[in-house]
Amino acid sequence: MKMTIIVGNASTAIPSVSDNLSSFTVFPDPASEQITVSYTLNSSALVTIRLFNTVGVEVANILKESQLPGQYQNTYSLNKNLAPGLYL
Repeated sequence: MKMTIIVGNASTAIPSVSDNLSSFTVFPDPASEQITVSYTLNSSALVTIRLFNTVGVEVANILKESQLPGQYQNTYSLNKNLAPGLYL
């Protein structure tokens, strides 16, 4: 399974990267078995990371938790049931 990860912005229909972030990266791209999400929060925030297919259906809820300011880097296994394709 291979997929491409796209990080949205405020102009997309899907809620996306906040102004509270001073950095945000997702790698590798394309991904096959896992992704690493790296970001820096400028202030405390509720962080939600979700994966959507190209028609806007949520296929994975990766993270939802309150976090303090600072740097974060987490690796997440991708669902083996995800079809190869483009995900947001």
